[in-house]
Amino acid sequence: MSDQTEAAPSTKLYPSSSFVSGGGKWITTGLFVEFAQAPTHCIFTTKEEDLEKNGKIYQSFTKLYMAYTEKDPTEYILSDIVLGGWDHLQEMLKARNLKGYLLALRSRNAARIKSQAIRHIAEEMNTEGKSSFQAAKLLLDKGWIPAQEKTSRTYKKKDKEEDKEALVLLKDDAKRLGLNLN
Repeated sequence: MSDQTEAAPSTKLYPSSSFVSGGGKWITTGLFVEFAQAPTHCIFTTKEEDLEKNGKIYQSFTKLYMAYTEKDPTEYILSDIVLGGWDHLQEMLKARNLKGYLLALRSRNAARIKSQAIRHIAEEMNTEGKSSFQAAKLLLDKGWIPAQEKTSRTYKKKDKEEDKEALVLLKDDAKRLGLNLN
């Protein structure tokens, strides 16, 4: 983690004016070199690493996001230090081109937090302390493998649909061969 990510919550990486257009509106997609129509306001890249393009370095928003949400998954500190504030982040989430990218970052961060929590539970289980039994029970009951999203009802419905399709194909083949199936 760089020194910038250890900054106090009141220290901004960029001046607030970097995030507002001349008309007083939040700049959203225009901050990213991949989405901007012109590089006028670009500060960030969606790449995993910083990007140098035409002599200018664009900071990896992915790297900043992961650094600032490691201890604050609410994104509040990120929005306060890296962006123009909470309202700015909310506007970015509404931007069609950014929404999927930001939601993917949230999902990645949630997986990281879950992974850390499971590791801590597993460590507690191995301590043989008072809560080791509960930790072991939790790992056995909940596990760490995501539950299968499809239910048996979904499978039964899919099987019925496949059966109907197969029957139609069979009848078509029988008709083509001159066979009568009833």
